[in-house]
Amino acid sequence: MSEEKREEQIENQSVGQAENKEQNNSDNDEVVLESEQGVGIDDHSSIDKENSDGNEVSSKSKSKVSFIQRFDYMLYLIIIGTIVTIALGLLSFAEYTLTQDQYLLNEKKEAKDELSIVATKVNRKLLQIQKQLTSYSVEDFKQNHSEIANKIYPESSIELILLPFDSMAISDNPNQGYAFLSMMAQLTSFESDKDISKFDVIKPGSEHESVVVMRHIKSKPDAETKMKEFIVVLRLPKVFVKNMFSGIKLTKGEIQVTQGQGTQYTLYRQSGRSYPLSDVEVLPLSTWKLAYFYSVPELAFSFNAFLLVIVYASVAVCALLFTLFISIRRLKKYVISRKLKAMHLSQNSVLTNKESINNLGQNATVAVNDLKNEPVEAIGNQNPLDENIFTEHGIRGIVGKQITATTMQLLGQAIALELDHHGYQKITVGRDNRESSLELSQALIRGLKSCLLDIYDIGVVASPVCYFHAAEKTDSNAVMITAGSMDASHNGLKVLIGDDFYSRGQLKSLCQGSDQLLSDDLGKVIESNAKVLSGYFAHLRKIFKFKKSYKVVLDSCHSSVGNSVKRLLADLGCNVIQLREEPEDTFEGAQPNPSKPDNLQLLIETVTSEKADIGFFLNSDATALGIISAQGKIIWPDRAMMLLSKDLLTHQKGAKILYDVKSTSSLHDWILEYGGEPELCPSGYIHLHERMRANQALLAGEFCGHYFFRENHKTHDDAIFALLKILQGISNSNVYVFETIPDKISTPEILIPVQPGQLEGIMSKLFAQKGELGTIGIVTLDGIRMEYEDGWGVVRASHTMNALSLRFEADDHIALQRIAEKFKTFVLSVVFVKFPF
Repeated sequence: MSEEKREEQIENQSVGQAENKEQNNSDNDEVVLESEQGVGIDDHSSIDKENSDGNEVSSKSKSKVSFIQRFDYMLYLIIIGTIVTIALGLLSFAEYTLTQDQYLLNEKKEAKDELSIVATKVNRKLLQIQKQLTSYSVEDFKQNHSEIANKIYPESSIELILLPFDSMAISDNPNQGYAFLSMMAQLTSFESDKDISKFDVIKPGSEHESVVVMRHIKSKPDAETKMKEFIVVLRLPKVFVKNMFSGIKLTKGEIQVTQGQGTQYTLYRQSGRSYPLSDVEVLPLSTWKLAYFYSVPELAFSFNAFLLVIVYASVAVCALLFTLFISIRRLKKYVISRKLKAMHLSQNSVLTNKESINNLGQNATVAVNDLKNEPVEAIGNQNPLDENIFTEHGIRGIVGKQITATTMQLLGQAIALELDHHGYQKITVGRDNRESSLELSQALIRGLKSCLLDIYDIGVVASPVCYFHAAEKTDSNAVMITAGSMDASHNGLKVLIGDDFYSRGQLKSLCQGSDQLLSDDLGKVIESNAKVLSGYFAHLRKIFKFKKSYKVVLDSCHSSVGNSVKRLLADLGCNVIQLREEPEDTFEGAQPNPSKPDNLQLLIETVTSEKADIGFFLNSDATALGIISAQGKIIWPDRAMMLLSKDLLTHQKGAKILYDVKSTSSLHDWILEYGGEPELCPSGYIHLHERMRANQALLAGEFCGHYFFRENHKTHDDAIFALLKILQGISNSNVYVFETIPDKISTPEILIPVQPGQLEGIMSKLFAQKGELGTIGIVTLDGIRMEYEDGWGVVRASHTMNALSLRFEADDHIALQRIAEKFKTFVLSVVFVKFPF
C-alpha cells in the first residue's frame, strides 16, 4: 500500500472512530464538530468500499473541509468581537453624554461649595464685629458712639434706637435699608415679655450706607423714655464690602454681591475664570445676595471628545487583536488535539464500538511511525502510564520502570491541556536534587510545551519555595518533581493547579488516553532561579525573630535545601551544626524519611554529644520534618503539634486545628484545654490541605512530619516554616518545653508490605470484619482506627507504597502489647504477611 493511500485510510478510520467515540463521550468538542459533517459509522464503511473500488476520497480535501469548519469558528469569534466593539462604542458615547452632564453638575456644585465658603468667611467677619459691639454698655454708646464706631471700622457710624417702634417710627428712618425694616417687622410680631435677643442679626443695609450691623441690647430703664431695650445700629461704608471680598481667592465661577429690592444694586463683582460664564443662580441664606455663574468652556468639550475617540479606536483594536489571538490559539489547540486523536485512533483502528476507549494503546495494529509526517516517538504497544504510579500523594514510582522520560513527557502534555482547559497560561516547574530529577524535568517541560504556556523553570528548590514562586508568578500552578521522603530510586510529581493539589482520581482522569507523544514546541520556557530562594527567605525573615541564640543541629540528608536553611538560621542568630550537608543525588548513606527512627540516630547522637538545644531532620524537598529534643528524644509530630497548638491558641482562641488518624489521642484534649477546636482528618498532605482550606483551619499536622500554617504564604506543607515555628515555640518557653507535654507509650508508624494490587482488597476484607476488634469506638475516615479505654490502634492503606500502615498507643506497655497483638491477629485473619513483632 502506498504511503498516500495509507494516510487516507488512517484518516478515514480516524473519522469513523471519532464518530464512534462521539456516541460514547458527548463532551468531546472536536468529535461533535466532525459529526456535523454527516460522517457516521455507516458512511465510514461505504468510504472503505469506495476506496477498495478505486474511487478514493482525498484525505487532503477532507482536511480542508475540517479546517474550513474551524475557520468558520474563527469568523464567528471575529463577528462576536466586532459586535462587542460596537456595543462598547455605543456605551462609551452614552457615557460621554452623561459625563458632559455630570461635568456641568460638578462645575455647578464646586462653584456653589466655594461660594458657600466665601459667605461663611464674610459672615464670620461680621459676627466678630458684632462681638465687639457686645463689649460696650448702653452708656458707652450714648457718650462715645463715634469713637466706638471708628475703632471698629473707619468711617462707620453708630446709632441707638429704642424699642418698641410703631409704623411712624419706622418711616422716620428711611435710610436704614430694606433689611433693617424687615427685622423691625419681625421684632414687633413678638409680645413685649418675650426674649428677643436672638434677633441680634446682620443684614444688608441700603445702597447708601451699604452694610448695617444691628445688636439688640438691654439696660436699666432710660430716665426719659422709661425704656430698657435698645437697638445698636452700626453702618459700615461700601469699601468694607470690597475689602472683605478682595482677600478671597476664587477658582470656580464668578461672584456678584448685590443688595436692594426691585432694581438690585451691585456692591462688588469678582471672577475666578477668564472665559465667559452663564446661568446665574442665587446662593440662599447669605448675608448679601451672592450670585454665581458657571459654564463648560468649549475647549474642555473638544479635548474630552478627542480623548474618547482615542478610547473608541483603542477598544476596537484591542477587541480585534484579542479575537485574532483567540482564533489562532484555538486553531493551534485544534491541530494538537487532531494529532492526539489521529494517533490514538490509528493505533486502535480494529477496535469494535463496544470496546472501551480506555483500552487504547493495548491492541494497536497500525504502527505509530506509519503515520506520515506525524512528529511522534515510537513507544510500543503498551500504555507507558502505569496506573500504580497514581497515589494519594501525587505521582510516585520506581525510576526506569514506572517513571521514565516518556512518562514525564506524557504527564506534561496532560497537565498542559488541563491548564489550558482552566484558562491558565503559566506554570512553575521545580525539582529536588535526585539523580533522575534533571532528566525527568526536561522531559516534563517538553510535554508542557505542547500548549501555549509560559513555563518558569526554577531548577533545584524545596517544594515550599516552588509553591511560593507559583503563588507569586503563575496563579498558584506548579509541578514539583520529587518523591519526598522516599529513597533515590523513586521519583514522581506533585501537581498543583489553581492552588489545588491533584490526587489519585484527578490524576488518572487527567491522564486518561495520554499515551502518545507530540513534538509541538508552542510554549515558552523562562529560566527563573536566581531570586526565588532569596525572595522566599526574605519572606521568612520578616516573620520570625527569636529571643535568644540557639544551638541547632540540622541533618539535611544530602538534599539541596540544607545549606540554604543553614544560612537562614544563621541570619536569625542561631549557631548551626549541619550533618550530611553536601548535596548528593543518590542520598548516599541516608534515607530522607524522618518518620523512621533508624534515620534519626545520627542526629540524636550529635544533639547529645554537642549539647545542642534542638535537632532537625529535613526530607529531600523540605516538606517533612523530624525533631530531636535537647535530651536526645524523638519528638513525634503529634507531640510537636501540641507545642504549635499551644503557641497558636495563646493569641488565637477558638482556632480550628486539624490532625490525622495516626496522631495521639492526647492531642484532642490538649487543643480543647487551650481553647481550640480539634478535628480528626485522613492522613496525607493533600487531604489536610483540602480540609484546611475548606474549614478555614489555622494549623494542621500529619504524623509523618508534614505541617500546614495558614499564616504562611499558602496552606501548603512546609517543613522550613515548621522548623522556625518550633524554634519560636521554645523561644516563648525554653528548650525543656517538650518535657511538659504529655507523652504516652506509642510506636512509630509500622509498614507491612503487601503484593502489588492486593492492598485495596485487603482493606475491604478488614472493613467487613472490623467488629472482631471489640472496640468502644471506631473511626473510619482513613482505614480503621479502634479506640479502647487504655489506648488505640489503627490499620490503613499507605498512600506512598504497597503496604499496610499501623500504629498503636496506650497508657502502659502491657496495654500496648495487647492492642498490637489484637491488630496482628485481625490482619492475619485476612492476609498472610510478616510482622516485625
